[in-house]
Amino acid sequence: MKKKNYLCFFVSVEFLTSIVVALVVAGIYVAGFLDRFELSTIDFRFKLRGKIDTRPEVVFIDMSEDSIANIGRWPWPRTWHSTIVSVLSEYAPRAVAFDVLFLEPSEKQIDEGLAEAVKEAGNIYLPFLLQYGADGATGITHPIPELKENARGAGFLDFESDPDGVVRRVPLVKKIDGKYYSHLAFKVVRDYLGASEESMEIVPGSHIMLKGTKKGDIVIPVDDKCQMIINWAGTWADTFPHYSYYQTLLAYKQLSEGKEPVIDLNRYRGRLCFIGLTAAGTHDMKPIPFETLYPMVGVHGNIVNSILSKNFIRELPLIPDLVCLFLLSILTGFIVYSMRPLWGGVSAAAVVAAYVAAGFYLFKKNGLLLDMISPSLGVTFTYLTVVLYKYIAEERQKKWIKNAFGHYLAPAIIDQLIENPDQLKLGGGAVRADGPFFRHPEFYDLFREPYGGRGCFHPQRVSRRHDQGDPE
Repeated sequence: MKKKNYLCFFVSVEFLTSIVVALVVAGIYVAGFLDRFELSTIDFRFKLRGKIDTRPEVVFIDMSEDSIANIGRWPWPRTWHSTIVSVLSEYAPRAVAFDVLFLEPSEKQIDEGLAEAVKEAGNIYLPFLLQYGADGATGITHPIPELKENARGAGFLDFESDPDGVVRRVPLVKKIDGKYYSHLAFKVVRDYLGASEESMEIVPGSHIMLKGTKKGDIVIPVDDKCQMIINWAGTWADTFPHYSYYQTLLAYKQLSEGKEPVIDLNRYRGRLCFIGLTAAGTHDMKPIPFETLYPMVGVHGNIVNSILSKNFIRELPLIPDLVCLFLLSILTGFIVYSMRPLWGGVSAAAVVAAYVAAGFYLFKKNGLLLDMISPSLGVTFTYLTVVLYKYIAEERQKKWIKNAFGHYLAPAIIDQLIENPDQLKLGGGAVRADGPFFRHPEFYDLFREPYGGRGCFHPQRVSRRHDQGDPE
């Protein structure tokens, strides 16, 4: 192909078509009509990537089926929580966070016993409940006063599922009356890192920076609601150490009786322990990218794991996403402009495959989320639209050639003209023939004197010659 033909693309119908298709797809994308499809590709990327390593600091104490079978139906009397707090405090975990609300008082003596155990432990974190109005979070319902006063820290548990019901994001902070309040897990990991509230730099839509931690400055990407995309480590069963709530108590009892414990309680030493309900069929189960029923206490571990590992998921901003869409649409238009439809289709498919592969690679290696659906649609619709246009244009061209030359050229010559229409050029009121195929004797019979000669003919002269039956 000549160099000038490449430049001709930018003034061609194919180029204009690719721009129009990109604009339409961009409008659909910005309007949010592709969100659910894009979310499904995120889940696929997680599954294709597989599980990742988790930090040894995080452990879960599960209120699972075996605990319910031995202790009884949920909710349990708070004496059980007093006991496990006392047991754990003997093995000095760095923090113990309950994914259990203590908003209503129970028996006074029981509540005082739990408060005393919390005070003696000195490392217990409890959740509070956010109150919402038309403008978002408006207030807080704290744990009962005895517990609030003695807990090491507190935080909210709230999150919002995406439109398809899958949990992918969690707010790290929420602003109420000009003050930021932290998610429970974020509070735990901040204290573990030695990051004070005053050291936080919060820029909604960009990042939250924890300055001067024992792991250096940590920059956490967040959206305009201060939500972090959760970098799910894997399925519940395959990630993080899990220990039974009931077996933890049983192990302590066995040790006191001089028996071999069912759990080595030293595994809790120096750890960040999260206690929550994990039994199947309970209310605290939601879908995540890896599985359809995941205990929501696991959100805490994944938040802590991402922050300690500095392993975050980042979304590409809107403008770069749109740039990718337009570039790939234009590239597809150029490919189809330059090639036959079959090879153009193969090349367009290769463009999509290369883009998807690059998107997966960037997700796996850098945690970067490229938009997959809109560029792929841009390529697909550009290819289909341009091919359809070329098909219609070629059919019209074939029809014109047959009408113009069908009366005085053999069918074989007509077929060659249809296969090589670029070698017919209009100029000066005549049609000029270029290229070696036009040296065919039957074709040149039409161009000898006095009907133009030198490879040129005038359609009206040829028509008169044909109608009048001029002799050779």
